[in-house]
Formats: sequence, C-alpha cells, structure tokens
Amino acid sequence: MPTRRCTACRSESRQATLIRLVTIDGEGLAVDLRGRLPGRGAYACARAKCLLSALKGAAARSLRQRVRDSAPNDRLNEVEAGLLRLVREGLSLTARRQGLTIGLRETLQDLSSGPIVAAKDCSDRTRKMVDQSMRDVYVLGTQEELGQWSGRGPTGVLGLSGGPAARRLINDLARLCSLRASQMA
Repeated sequence: MPTRRCTACRSESRQATLIRLVTIDGEGLAVDLRGRLPGRGAYACARAKCLLSALKGAAARSLRQRVRDSAPNDRLNEVEAGLLRLVREGLSLTARRQGLTIGLRETLQDLSSGPIVAAKDCSDRTRKMVDQSMRDVYVLGTQEELGQWSGRGPTGVLGLSGGPAARRLINDLARLCSLRASQMA
C-alpha cells in the first residue's frame, strides 16, 4: 500500500485513508475523494483540523503553488456529504456482489466476515455483542438507512467480507467516521 504525508500534521499514513486535494486550473482546490482527478495532489488526514488546515493553505507546499480555499468550513461539509455518498454506494455495490452479511446472528457466525457496520439506533444488547466480537466496528446511520443502503429491510448490523468493493468501502467508512469523530471533539 502506498503511503503519503498529511500536509497539515505531517504524519505518514496509507494513501487510501487520506483525503486528496488537487488544484483546478491553478486557481482553487478540489477535493478528490476517489483519487482519480488528474494533476499533482496533496493529502490531508480525514480529521477536521488537518483538512481545514490543508484547505487554508497548508497544501500549497505539496502542490507547489499558492492555494487557499475561500470557504473551508463549507468544503468540510461537502467532504462529509461526499464520503457518505461513497459509503452508501459502496454498501449497495458490496451487497450486490454478496459481500455483505446482514443481521447480527449471521454476521457473528460468519468467520470470513471482517469489519462490522452497526446502526446508531441498535439496541444496547446488540451493541454489546458487536463490541465483544473483537472486530472493527463503524457506527453509521439508522437501522432504516442501513436497510435501504444494503437493499434490505431495516437492519442493525452488517458484516463486510473481502473483495475490492468491500476494501474500498472500509476505507471510505474509516475516513467518514474519523471526520465525524474529529468534528465532535
């Protein structure tokens, strides 16, 4: 896995866990959540503080030109909305490719299942069982939303298995949850 350095805090992380910024016609900054836009890129941690710092000018060193976003706080909200859109698309795609285990019992019994996505409104009993599973847990959306995104009825727990779509989804989940947690701090 390639690594990159955050332009704000200067820590090194896996490229897939960072948020890429590119310049548009040498003028403004664009957030490249999929990492596919052409041009020189700068990277920021998926934390509000680092992303705001990069948007306010810390990315200039990596991009080798003066850049400054005119509305960094608005851009932060756009990044969160974009990551949520990628997660919803990823859950739908992973479900179509049979990469999701749906439901608490099935997820806990499926030994090939990796990280777990839990609804923020699942019961305390479910939350406790998920925490005891010793897997990475991402809390996201309501049971109704998880059901919609996975193409099923309301569900409190989804298990993610292997495959390229699931790996991309896990990276997007990690970035989204990290960004949200840093905004609450």
